[in-house]
Amino acid sequence: YAFPTEARYADPDYAREVYRKLARELIAAGRLDGVEIDHPRNTPEDKTELLRLAKENGLLITGGTDYHGIHTVTPRPVGAFATHDEQIARLNDLAKARKSTFKRTT
Repeated sequence: YAFPTEARYADPDYAREVYRKLARELIAAGRLDGVEIDHPRNTPEDKTELLRLAKENGLLITGGTDYHGIHTVTPRPVGAFATHDEQIARLNDLAKARKSTFKRTT
């Protein structure tokens, strides 16, 4: 059973529009640093749109296999989808910058 609102996400056009709106809101609020583009479930159209979004907004671009072990319906080997070295360097720089401004509240 799915609630009526949840059922609407079965429509790819509806889900895409909700995603676009959420992405715009997160970017405007400075709360989105990157997008996972190179992923087995992303269609060529998804990848094109995500790449455009990333380039327009200076977002990090990552990739991942979505590895959940060898006993899954569609096993994917670790490393089948990778994040480029320059993106890893950007991610590392961002983590260092955030760590230097992080204040513990213990």
